[in-house]
Amino acid sequence: MTVEEYPETEWGSPVKRGYVQGRVHALAGASERHARRVTNLGRLLWSAARKTACRVYAADMKLRAGPDRFYCPDVMVVCDPQDQEEHYKARPCFVAEVLSPTTEGADRREQLLAYLEIPHVRG
Repeated sequence: MTVEEYPETEWGSPVKRGYVQGRVHALAGASERHARRVTNLGRLLWSAARKTACRVYAADMKLRAGPDRFYCPDVMVVCDPQDQEEHYKARPCFVAEVLSPTTEGADRREQLLAYLEIPHVRG
């Protein structure tokens, strides 16, 4: 599948999916513990960003991490007013993944490297 085709098929999909270099993959569901941690982190960040132009997204907003990658990070913060795409964001200043046994390998390797290459992410 091409990167142009992916968004057309993704937004109507009943399954949450990611896209990496032409391959679409289903994303795993979360445990209650994982979901609580994502919610708590999102709540803390939302409180901090409340009186700013920054927006906090948890779990469902896609992140376009380069020309051929879409991920669905657990939490991200976008402060760039130019990042106006409706279905994904491309200019976050903060991205977080809550590690779990099933996703830790990809989170620490592939996704971390992709996130660190986003110019707006503050390392």
